[in-house]
Amino acid sequence: MSTSPNGKVAQATGPVAGRTTTTTTTKAAPAGGPTAAHLPKSASVDKFINEAMAGKPGKKKKEKVPVTRKQMITTIAAAVVVLGVVAGVYAYFGRPEVPPGKFPINQTTDKYVKGLVGKSFDELSTGRMRIVLEEFADRKKELKGLHDNKQLSDAQVKEALSYAWVGKRFKEISNVSHMSEREKRDYINHILDKEVIEDGQGITEGDIVGADGKKIKRDKPKSEQILGRLASEDRAAITKFEREVEDVKKARKEEIRRIERAAKAAAASRPASRPAGAAKPAGTTTPDAGKPK
Repeated sequence: MSTSPNGKVAQATGPVAGRTTTTTTTKAAPAGGPTAAHLPKSASVDKFINEAMAGKPGKKKKEKVPVTRKQMITTIAAAVVVLGVVAGVYAYFGRPEVPPGKFPINQTTDKYVKGLVGKSFDELSTGRMRIVLEEFADRKKELKGLHDNKQLSDAQVKEALSYAWVGKRFKEISNVSHMSEREKRDYINHILDKEVIEDGQGITEGDIVGADGKKIKRDKPKSEQILGRLASEDRAAITKFEREVEDVKKARKEEIRRIERAAKAAAASRPASRPAGAAKPAGTTTPDAGKPK
C-alpha cells in the first residue's frame, strides 16, 4: 500500500494468499471538516446534515476587535464634553438650591427678616435672590404680628417691606406674562387701587402702625438698592413692568380730568335760578292756591 502525490491511498492488487484484492481510493478530508464531495458513497446524508447543524464543519467566528487605548481616550473625552454641556445648561437655566443652613425659604418670618437685613442675603446668587424675595412677598400679615408683639422694630418692618415690594413685583410680572393687553391693563388697575390705599394716610386693618401712630411704609430708595443687586434680566423685567404701570397711571389721571371737565361743563350749562316771569311747570300751584278768600 502506498500514498500517491494527490493524497489518494492506493492498495496494490495481486495474488495474496490465493485471493485477488481490489483497489479502493478515498479523498482526504479537508481541514475544515467533511463535505459532501469527500464523504464516502455509503455515508448517510442525514448524518452529514446533523454534523453541519452541530457546527462541526463550521465557519470561523468573527474575532472581536480589541479596543485600542486611543479609542478609549476618545470615548471618555466625548463623555466629558457631553456632561459639561449638560451641566452648563442646568447652571444657566436652573435655579440651584442652597444648603438648608444658607437661606431656607421655609423658615419663620422673624428669621427670614434677620437673613434679609444681614449678610446671608448678600451672599446668595442672583437667581436665588429672586426666589427668596418672591417667597417673602406675602408675609405682611406675619410682619404685623411680629411688630405687634414687639419682636420687630419700626425700622426692621420698614426695611422688610422694602424687600417684600420687590418680591411682589416679581409675582405680578409672572401673573401678567400670559394675559392679553386688556387683561393686563385691568390687573394693573387693580394693583394701583391697592397702592392708593397703601400709600394713603388712612389706616386700614392690615396696616402696620408705628410708634408715632402712622402706618409704616416701605423705604423706596431701599427697594431701588435691592433692585441694583439683582441680575440684569430681572432688573430689566421690573423696569419694563414699572413703565406699564406708569402708562396705566397716566391714563387713570387723564380719565379723572376728563370726568372733572365734563362735570364742570354740565354745571355751567344749568341756570343758577329760574328767570323772572317764566311760565310755571304744568301741574304746580302757588302756596295760596285753594285757601278761602
